[in-house]
Amino acid sequence: MILTSCPACSKPLYLPFTSDDIEKTEVMCQHCNYLYIVKRFLIERSIISLETDSVNSKIIKYRQLFNLDGVTPTGREVNIDFGIPGRYQSFSVADRDTIFWLYLKPVKRQVIKQELVQIVNYSSNSRYRFFSPPHRYFQAGILTSILILLGGFFLL
Repeated sequence: MILTSCPACSKPLYLPFTSDDIEKTEVMCQHCNYLYIVKRFLIERSIISLETDSVNSKIIKYRQLFNLDGVTPTGREVNIDFGIPGRYQSFSVADRDTIFWLYLKPVKRQVIKQELVQIVNYSSNSRYRFFSPPHRYFQAGILTSILILLGGFFLL
């Protein structure tokens, strides 16, 4: 079993890869009930470059570009390109590393489509979170507070 943290609530999230031939699985956070699709692959070649963009003479924006070639446990070849804002490397990757991609699984009542949430390098224990899904308890608390305030307003 592999341990990472839930992108929504930061509680422990266990990735149940018990067999070497499993390419994709689903995992649910026991705390916030978000459902994730987890894919894994082995890096065969990694190219990391730094891109700069000058907005004007004083502001320069940096972006790390990753080009990863890998193979899934079932033998399917994959190529993934992504970028991370910033000048300094916040995610490390090397050849022969095992990578896990966490996608937020779409649910009918959510408007969020299947979207990449986090990448985890199991070999170097580095991770990068692309975005954090809204915490459901926080949303429920806001809704409850609004209803209580409206109810109190109508009672006056």
